[in-house]
Amino acid sequence: MGSFKQGDIVVAKISFTNLSDFKVRPILIIVKRLKYDDFIVLKISSEKGTDEYSFLLQKKDIVKGFIKIFPSYVIIDYPITIHRKNIRFKVADLKEEKMEQIKEKTRSLYQ
Repeated sequence: MGSFKQGDIVVAKISFTNLSDFKVRPILIIVKRLKYDDFIVLKISSEKGTDEYSFLLQKKDIVKGFIKIFPSYVIIDYPITIHRKNIRFKVADLKEEKMEQIKEKTRSLYQ
């Protein structure tokens, strides 16, 4: 299945909060837990959330690979922990500068 790292955009099976169902969707890996095969991720959506909690993602922000819909939005106010087995495949690499901007905006939510 390969190794995944911070800044990878992957397609994964994400459970709904009530755990009754799931959706396969693109996500951004923001943290890889080294001791476990878990990742903390942010959902990517074609629908813009509130300005405060969504981060614009454009074609120019991708180093390698692609996602299907532009513009898309990284939803930063709802991080999710997933296990490696739920990741289907990698689709793109996010530019380091954009990853830093997303991390900074995400950190600001918890200060």
